[in-house]
Amino acid sequence: MEEAGVNEDEQDSEEPLSTLKTQENVIPPAKATTLDRIEEDSIIPSAKEADKQSKKNAYTQCVLLDYNRSTGKVQRCNSENKLQSVNQMYGTWEIDHMETQAYQHKPQCLGVCHWHFMWDHQQLHTDRSKTQQKREGVQPQNSNVVTRECLFCKRKKTFVSRGGMCPQHLWCIQGKNIQVPCTGLKACTAFTKNGIANPATIRTAPHFVCTNCFQDHGGHLFIRSGKSGVTLPDCTQEGLHEMDTTRSLEAVGKWILTVASTENATLKKQVLESLIPAIHQTDEAAEAPPAVTEPLPSLFTVMALLQLKDPPLEDGRKLLQYKMQAPKEQGAMLGSAILASGNEIKQHKQILENPESLQSYHDAFPCILRDFFYAMVNTILEQKFKVAEKKSRQED
Repeated sequence: MEEAGVNEDEQDSEEPLSTLKTQENVIPPAKATTLDRIEEDSIIPSAKEADKQSKKNAYTQCVLLDYNRSTGKVQRCNSENKLQSVNQMYGTWEIDHMETQAYQHKPQCLGVCHWHFMWDHQQLHTDRSKTQQKREGVQPQNSNVVTRECLFCKRKKTFVSRGGMCPQHLWCIQGKNIQVPCTGLKACTAFTKNGIANPATIRTAPHFVCTNCFQDHGGHLFIRSGKSGVTLPDCTQEGLHEMDTTRSLEAVGKWILTVASTENATLKKQVLESLIPAIHQTDEAAEAPPAVTEPLPSLFTVMALLQLKDPPLEDGRKLLQYKMQAPKEQGAMLGSAILASGNEIKQHKQILENPESLQSYHDAFPCILRDFFYAMVNTILEQKFKVAEKKSRQED
């Protein structure tokens, strides 16, 4: 029995030959060298960089239009710093129209840089405004990228706005809502609360104003200093509104001439009936003590008001070019001027009859005729060029 037990233990300790051969062939893992560790570590940053690059490529460069201090112009931002979707913006911004056309089927790919995102969320819009949007159920997916005709230049411009308009920066002028880029109302007094302009209370579809027209008609964009804690003087501190009253009166005067050139007799009578008492009161106001009145409307408010009128101010400027003088009077003046240049014609009679070249024939004509035809042809060609350029922009 004891021998049997010994034999059983010996049998248990013995292993198959195939297993022993397998173990002999096993090579213990080699220790990682310094070069191997460097190669392994280099893979990690590459993966992070690739992930970062894929996120970056998910959006375009920043498409917002803003004032550039280095160029002194309104232009596209084009920053690539920590891009996010333009749908994340709270307020109303004008964005690059051409880029929008390229991404019209996937506007969520339009990018906005980190600085503009933080500026929009933390500086331009109050917590109350953002809470109001949330209460009304306005979410980032409700952001609208829309193409609208600018109130002033009548060109197609593209804007992004959560909910279609910004409740904090939406103003109403005589029952019509006006939406300008929110960055224009950070410090500028383009809108002042008075009997003409007031914050909008009814959310009807607004008239949009593009960034350039906002500046051209009395508004001023907020200009950042580029340094933390440093604030540049705003437009009021720099005295940029000191001529607003003068320019407003000039604009009103041009609009009155516009009305005078129309065939609407009823409108002419209404305007005149409103003006006469105002003119009469100016003499009385000079003698009476100054009364407490509402603040005067800003230049931008006056320009927007006149643009909303029928006829608008811009159409009146074009109309006045044609009705400044009657055609018969212009013809009579031209005829008198040609007769007065008879001596000049006699001096160049031989060249006019037998010119040596086209240039000599041109130079022999009286100055009055040369200038007349040059101005007429040049005006027609310039107008045709402007029309062709406008059509080209609309097609783009």
